[in-house]
Amino acid sequence: MGMNDQKNIPQLWELTYKDIDNDIRFSVYADTLAYDCEGDRKLLTAVRFGGYPEQVRAMADAIYGGGEVCMDYGDRLLFFQGLRKRYRQLFTNDGIYMEAVLVVENDLQQPSDGNEDNEKEKKQLWRTVYLYCDKDSGEQLFEQIDTAVSVPLIPEFRDYVIAEMKRRNYLAKLEMISSHAQFDVWKLLMSKDEQNIIEIVEHGLETGQISIPGECTEANAFEKVTSVSAYLNRFGKSIAGKIQGQFMPLFDPSKESVSKEILEVNAYIQEQAGYGLYDAQLAVSEAIMRSLRKNKTALHGHCHKKILFFEMPENQDFSGIPIIWKKFSMATAVSV
Repeated sequence: MGMNDQKNIPQLWELTYKDIDNDIRFSVYADTLAYDCEGDRKLLTAVRFGGYPEQVRAMADAIYGGGEVCMDYGDRLLFFQGLRKRYRQLFTNDGIYMEAVLVVENDLQQPSDGNEDNEKEKKQLWRTVYLYCDKDSGEQLFEQIDTAVSVPLIPEFRDYVIAEMKRRNYLAKLEMISSHAQFDVWKLLMSKDEQNIIEIVEHGLETGQISIPGECTEANAFEKVTSVSAYLNRFGKSIAGKIQGQFMPLFDPSKESVSKEILEVNAYIQEQAGYGLYDAQLAVSEAIMRSLRKNKTALHGHCHKKILFFEMPENQDFSGIPIIWKKFSMATAVSV
């Protein structure tokens, strides 16, 4: 039976942590889990589980500390390794129950997990970034890639870049255990100074598989474009113009007015705190509100070099086990 053959497996799976030396054992129930394979190890990259608060907190601490947990997956047991101090944690309560969501945070300096020196040196040369997007959404996947890398990309490169990354084994979809997840988790490998990503773009330019729309009016337009630097020097202005034209702002304060709802919130803040929001804060608040109304998702740049993704949870179904969401909803931060 394959990982995705879940017809005869219940919606919730028991997740257990054991410390035999200290005679410690506790369990929770998980409905969504994603993992990365590294040799014989299954590295836990995202998980959602629920139960009584004491067990939920203890399980979150065990995984955050790099502990190994076991899942009862129908006819077999699966073991997953936690990534030490790599998770963003989110806890919610519903009566006497608690739910936890743990998602691996991408960090430029990934902490050591106790391996040998040559393994540490290897990790310095390659960096792993985990990307989260809607299920089977190539558009969102490309947007996540574009956010993660510093190499300039435009939407016209999407199909080529994704296909070439997969072909070179730089991009892979992770395994997931869930009966209802509406998102995918991807692993992106980047070499030192993103040289592997640069090589993909340079290869596409040299072979003519990618080009700047509207710029290749001459047959030899790319004859002298043999590197990313030359590519930027030749087409930088065109790329900037196309990005500006294709990514329209949700709210333009120079052309639109802030909504009544945001102004009422600002008035309340003024009343309670003695000062109101700055114009830039009002504009960002308006943009987030519009995005949440339209897509139930919003993106906000945070001052501590983080990008925060806010997602409105769908209607919760608490029939049976109270700790079940129909969709994996969370606020995730990725380093920029």
